[in-house]
Amino acid sequence: MKRTALPTARLVASALLALALFGCESTTTRTVAGAPEPGTSITPRVAVEAPADLHDISGALLRYRVLHQSLPDTLAMLRDEGFLPAEGYDGLGSYAYQSDGLGRLSDGRTIFVVDTAIRVEGHAWCILAEPSGNPRTAALMVSLVPMADLQAAARRSR
Repeated sequence: MKRTALPTARLVASALLALALFGCESTTTRTVAGAPEPGTSITPRVAVEAPADLHDISGALLRYRVLHQSLPDTLAMLRDEGFLPAEGYDGLGSYAYQSDGLGRLSDGRTIFVVDTAIRVEGHAWCILAEPSGNPRTAALMVSLVPMADLQAAARRSR
């Protein structure tokens, strides 16, 4: 047991030293639909927490839809009805949301939620739905979408 603890402690110490020397910004090389080019610097909050929160919210939206056969009027209703924990998600007000969608992208995906507080090199985190001919199919995805595409979708929906 001592043999595994020592290398783990060294690994943690090395990681902390690297953060201290190189700062808190990280570089993403993961490709996501609509993501910025590899090598774009993003903060750890954007890289980790924003998508995780949006994944939780998208799951809560799907559960709400299954139970009520519609989406909630506001994201706060998800918390009020127990679909999201009462504690946390204090930033629900920083998300733009409409139950019938905020607009459609040129590829047909519907925008339901946009994180209005965080931008990643001209992109915003969003919850999107793929177009589906089957009304019983429910699927939501979290993706980075270029601001230009969001603005074009907003213009089309007017």
